[in-house]
Amino acid sequence: MPPAAELLVLGHVDLRGVGEPEARSVLVHAKRLALLTYLAVAKGRAFHRRDELFALLWPDADAERARNSLRQAVHQIRRALGQSAIVGRGEEEIALSGDLRCDAVQFAERLAAKDLEGALALYRGDLLPAFHVADAPAFEDWAHAERDRLRRSASAAAWALAEQREATHRAAEAATWARWAAARESLDEVAQQRLIATLDRLGDRAGALGAYEAFAARLRSEYDAEPAAETQALVAGVRARSAPLAPAVRQGPAVLQEFAEDSTDTAPVTAHRRRRPAWRLATAAAAVVLVLAAIWARGAATRRAIALDPQLVAVAPFRVVSADTSLQFLGEGLVDLLSAKLIGGAFPRAADPRSVLAAWRSSPGRGDEAAARSVGRILGAGRVVTGAVIGQRGRLVVTASLIGVRDGARARDASVAGPTDSLPALVEQLALRLLSGEIGHGDPGSTTSSLDALREYLQGRAAFRRADYDEALRHFQEATALDSSFALAALELAYAEDWAIGPDPTGRRAMA
Repeated sequence: MPPAAELLVLGHVDLRGVGEPEARSVLVHAKRLALLTYLAVAKGRAFHRRDELFALLWPDADAERARNSLRQAVHQIRRALGQSAIVGRGEEEIALSGDLRCDAVQFAERLAAKDLEGALALYRGDLLPAFHVADAPAFEDWAHAERDRLRRSASAAAWALAEQREATHRAAEAATWARWAAARESLDEVAQQRLIATLDRLGDRAGALGAYEAFAARLRSEYDAEPAAETQALVAGVRARSAPLAPAVRQGPAVLQEFAEDSTDTAPVTAHRRRRPAWRLATAAAAVVLVLAAIWARGAATRRAIALDPQLVAVAPFRVVSADTSLQFLGEGLVDLLSAKLIGGAFPRAADPRSVLAAWRSSPGRGDEAAARSVGRILGAGRVVTGAVIGQRGRLVVTASLIGVRDGARARDASVAGPTDSLPALVEQLALRLLSGEIGHGDPGSTTSSLDALREYLQGRAAFRRADYDEALRHFQEATALDSSFALAALELAYAEDWAIGPDPTGRRAMA
């Protein structure tokens, strides 16, 4: 591999340090570029099984065609970067050599080393901007999740720099980093509130008001909505003051001394300092009340956001990508279908589909992950399920992710595929794969192929944790009756037998 070979995927895409024809052969071919990016960025450059890559990039091809397509893509990447660029481990695993530099990887490394400015110098924009692989939905979902993760990391780093600069009284730099961070989250209301408050503290009231007006205009343009009451209260406090807030915060003792001088009869009155009129003091008091009200409202909003039930999941409408308009009903239809499969288990409990759809239709930003998390917050759900349906040539590919509402972390990803007329079975498989993550096994096939058995198992585990051993026993017995090969359920049945009534032949059969 050329020693200066470098893959750029943040803000724009390029392959540097290799010849023009070789680089072009990778960059103009979507799946070659997708494969190279995935190997460079995903899972810390771990080895990847070939069948994982088949499902990622060639989901509709049979095994032989997918293997040939992967072989050709690897061959072209090696032509561009050298034979050592991609290495193998056995017959079924490949990985990218560590010699290729990648800006996304370097960005993460600098963040880990606390070199925030160095990391942000590398973050020129989103991962793979305007890049799509139309017939590879699993790759699209991975790229979307990775794009969001990197953007959030960049924004968090910029906020940290803004706070550092503010603490050392470098107001201009603090404002620059705060604006940069908020621009990465231009429709995130909490981020915009933070920007407004930061600029106000720094003494830039005009900038704070301008940031609010720009955000309000974006909301009206994109979603025909107005900023939240907390945001409006925060801005009202900025507008009501006759002087900037920042000097009172940064120079508190001096300001207190100035008011003390005004309040005494012996204080000298000079030509350039006159006693403040009463109306100004009243205005200042009103401003303080408004600011405190805004802070209280934001605190209340935060307290509401904290009160999320980790055992409640909201299934958001799925994105439907298909030229077949008859499949559009699946967008909201899967809310009912998938929720029905989750209802009744110990984990998760599905939020009422009608409540989910009502919150979804009234929420700004419909159609993205942020909107789904917003719905989760409204309903008090600790997690949400988001996903997509790809319909083509009589087949469906359904992907889903179980996402934390508070932090956006992906707890579980799942994907199923099959004929259009097998939708009920596909939904059951999807629920099974999402729920199997709660057991702690990556492959649902290593646990059970029965959703009903898995549900009974989870309820048994919940009963066991609260020391209701008889109830746990009943659920584990039902799980093993539904699937006699469900080894985990049999093991838990043996434990429950021991705790409930002591060892007996039933427990020995469970162990066997």
